[in-house]
Amino acid sequence: MYARYGARGSQLVVVPFNQGSLQDVNALVSYIYDVKKGLGWDLDYIVPFAAIPENGREIDNIDSKSELAHRIMLTNLLRML
Repeated sequence: MYARYGARGSQLVVVPFNQGSLQDVNALVSYIYDVKKGLGWDLDYIVPFAAIPENGREIDNIDSKSELAHRIMLTNLLRML
């Protein structure tokens, strides 16, 4: 999809990390902005694709595990921003 629709001269970088880990989030931010050891970029936007599976759960049946999963995802998303 990127090869077909990406803008000429643009670059797609996919970096796996654990969004539930503060250490991984900090390492990702350092990798993105560090000029000497990383990409040295100043991003316009970031699209995190983190999700903890919630298979089989309907919106009316959210339990404490679901709440914890969403807190982990949102907390570290805020740290990245």
